[in-house]
Amino acid sequence: IKESIESALATDYLNKEIIVIDDGSTDKTWLIANSFAQQGLIKLIHRDAPLSPNKSSKASALNHGMNYATGDYVLCMDGDTKLDTYALRNAAQYFDDKSTVAFSGNVKILAGDGGVNNVLTKLQTYEYMIAIELGRRFTSMFQVLLVISGAFGIFRKDIIKDVHTFDKDTLTEDFDLTLKFRKTRGKIRFIPESIAYTYCPPNWHMWIAQRNRWAYGQFQTLSKNKNIITSKFPLKDKISFIDMFVLDIILSIIFPIGLTVLGIISIVMFMGDNLHVLVYPLALVMSAFLILELTVFSFATLYSGKFSNLKLVYLVPVMTFFYRPYLKMINLRAYLRAYFKRSASWD
Repeated sequence: IKESIESALATDYLNKEIIVIDDGSTDKTWLIANSFAQQGLIKLIHRDAPLSPNKSSKASALNHGMNYATGDYVLCMDGDTKLDTYALRNAAQYFDDKSTVAFSGNVKILAGDGGVNNVLTKLQTYEYMIAIELGRRFTSMFQVLLVISGAFGIFRKDIIKDVHTFDKDTLTEDFDLTLKFRKTRGKIRFIPESIAYTYCPPNWHMWIAQRNRWAYGQFQTLSKNKNIITSKFPLKDKISFIDMFVLDIILSIIFPIGLTVLGIISIVMFMGDNLHVLVYPLALVMSAFLILELTVFSFATLYSGKFSNLKLVYLVPVMTFFYRPYLKMINLRAYLRAYFKRSASWD
């Protein structure tokens, strides 16, 4: 939290207020933040934790802090996120466009929690670069951006009040709020030059827990906002909504079915001593996936403007044949749990 507050203070945009919500923390968050509050540098808001942990949520903390914000725009960021020096100024230049109701910042991985730097954190750096530098850039270009990261999103305050701020009925309150803003028919813009740096899970256990939460919340949010398809919203919004549902959820369901079918075919052909027949088609398909991944990685690196990321190219086969397939299986489990309404929590 100290680094987060210091980075916000160091931004070169002067007309700002910094609000820290201490959501019943049990660590030193309050003590650290209070040292800044006593100097008059920030507003520090303490929110008592509910008696039942299940009633606490990030959405509740954000809504509580929103009551103390006096600006025309509200930037919501996580306590483990650091703003770039020019992050606010680069975003503020677009505020005169009143047709834009929300902005997505460019979130990059700084390191794993605690400064850890290992293969997993590098894979997440690679993943973020592609998802944000390419994914959000192009969805913003075609005005179909559906997700503003909870780590760094900017919203018009008059609009956020109209859409009832953050809801507590999903685990992805950032995705849910973005869809609410999408329904206002206003523009949602991605600002690649407005950058924030965040920490990521440093080990597989924490990573799996995070991705379970994201996928579970994604299913909840898509289900909750399915009226985008049935109501009188623009066709592009309907298409982007269906596209996310198909690419993320449907393909995650099909993936293990495809692996099972391939396994059965392989066993049958092995029993008939015809396994060699599969070698060439499989080699062709695997090569195509590798070429596609390498192409996407190259374009993402180009758009990021950080050519040092080229050193991550050795992760292309790991991403293609391990990370993405493993993530699909994790997501599938979370989608099924959400569908059958099995219990889940933000933690």
